[in-house]
Amino acid sequence: MKQPDDVDSDARGKESCDTVSRVFKKRPWVIEIRETVQNGDEDEDGYDMFVQVNPSFLKAIKMNGHRKELPVQIKSSRRRIKSFIRKYAKQLRFFNVSRRSHLFVLCGTYAEELILADIVGQLVVHASGFGMSEKEVLNCLNSFGDKAAVEAYKQKKSLLSDLWYGEKLPT
Repeated sequence: MKQPDDVDSDARGKESCDTVSRVFKKRPWVIEIRETVQNGDEDEDGYDMFVQVNPSFLKAIKMNGHRKELPVQIKSSRRRIKSFIRKYAKQLRFFNVSRRSHLFVLCGTYAEELILADIVGQLVVHASGFGMSEKEVLNCLNSFGDKAAVEAYKQKKSLLSDLWYGEKLPT
């Protein structure tokens, strides 16, 4: 989605956060969303929001370790995602298997269906580090009543291969 030149980055950032928040709020496995305070400690650490998730879902997708909330970083363009990933890649923040953690990095200017597919794609890659197959992750989402997420992932999977984690997706 292209932004007009007169829209400042704070407005784009707020719009991006609102879009990602809407996508997460529609998930039956999400309990609550907590946005971080702009320029606060959590924001400075690279977190824009935390998504509190059903503990059974976290356990099912092997994320029941370090955190009880999923940390999310939202960027307003693909270029900004790449820059963010390069900056923090050495810290193993994105797919940290030893701590069962994952930092979701999402582009808030994508269409909601693509954001949803992106979330599922990142879940698939995270869970594959624990030996779960793509099919098992999709079955887990279905069992928690999120057929829309599974459908979005299946329809948009070919687009996900170009994203920052795309080479880790099963073919």
